[in-house]
Amino acid sequence: MSDAIFLSLSGEGRRLRERADVSIPEVAAAAGTDVLTLLRWETGQIVPSGSQSVDWARVVHVLRCRDTSSHYVVDGWCPCS
Repeated sequence: MSDAIFLSLSGEGRRLRERADVSIPEVAAAAGTDVLTLLRWETGQIVPSGSQSVDWARVVHVLRCRDTSSHYVVDGWCPCS
């Protein structure tokens, strides 16, 4: 769960989502949470908790892996996987 807290408090979750050009409703659906909760997580208004926050961190990880500017990706393989 600490990954989700970092993504929230640092703003990294929101930055990665925006860079990937993915909407809040899309990420919320993938993480199994509602749009308002995700918005509050992204802005640091509430601290992520529960299984949905773990799912959110996984979704953001996928977005990070798709962002070739954040690290080195070879033939679609992400070293952070």
